[in-house]
Amino acid sequence: MRLLLSAFILAVVIPAQATRYHVNTSATGSGTGLSWTNAFTNLQEALSIVIPGDEIWVAAGQYKPTTGTSRTISFNMRNGVSMYGGFAGTESTLDERDIASNPTVLNGDIGEPGTGSDNVHRVVTASSINTHIVLDGFRIMNGYSASGSGYNGAGLNAQHILNGSLLVRNCTFVNNYSGTYGGGIYLAAANLTIENCDFLNNRAGTGGDGGAIYNGNNNGGYSNLVIRDSRFKSNSARRGACLHGGLDFDNLLIDRCIFTGNSSELSIIEIDGFASATISNSYIIGNAVDDSFANVFRVQTSAADEVLTMTNCTFVQNFNLYATPGSEIIRVYGTHHRIEN
Repeated sequence: MRLLLSAFILAVVIPAQATRYHVNTSATGSGTGLSWTNAFTNLQEALSIVIPGDEIWVAAGQYKPTTGTSRTISFNMRNGVSMYGGFAGTESTLDERDIASNPTVLNGDIGEPGTGSDNVHRVVTASSINTHIVLDGFRIMNGYSASGSGYNGAGLNAQHILNGSLLVRNCTFVNNYSGTYGGGIYLAAANLTIENCDFLNNRAGTGGDGGAIYNGNNNGGYSNLVIRDSRFKSNSARRGACLHGGLDFDNLLIDRCIFTGNSSELSIIEIDGFASATISNSYIIGNAVDDSFANVFRVQTSAADEVLTMTNCTFVQNFNLYATPGSEIIRVYGTHHRIEN
């Protein structure tokens, strides 16, 4: 009886061993997901069975959220489960990946190819996460949500992640469109870190904000956003072609990033409020706005305790295309912000 009781206690207190699931569109094995030979061929199969502590490895190929026509279906990240792409389908460690040679595409184009209006509203969703999870090595593309649809963040929608965190690394967000907020990414009440990512041709519509990234409704708390070693090119929006902080950040850090060839009516980077904000070691080159009172870089807050620090940054060849511009390329409200070197 004592032995049985001891075995029962050990089974309760020791968690089950984490499982690594494999996904490969070309796999022909048994489909258990437990090896590359027997990989799932559908990413949603893996997402449907994982539990916290598991990992999903995805080989090169094109994966769509559904084979049907429902635009509300997306790849829903699971609590405690990280997801990695960029595999050839033979690797046994993450270090063996060659992401550039093995494009792993999460594609929202489920309808008529090239017609955005029948694509999924959101390609990837991460919601109510209370652990640290990773999304690494994917090309996320062709999410489409029209203005007024209620869907924000056509590439990635990240909400309710203040008790956990999401790291997005080695990803490319391309050709995602939101008619309202966040063509590439919409975050709200989230701890989000972006590392070594590319944002290409993401758009918010004629009345939309945040072509690449939008920080929205706080849902009970303010977001923390870190962007490092990332590149923003050819993104567009009415306001904030690359980034619009529509709501306050708790903390914002932008470091070693490049913003080039982006266009907007009113702003390329716009930050409305924050507890702390830093932009450093970054290039803002060759962007264009087009309104009398437009700015390429705008810090909207004038609160004395909200201090932006910008250091070691280069602004060059940015333009206001309006016939009679009435505002500066860089505009900060208040005299307490720090712009150095």
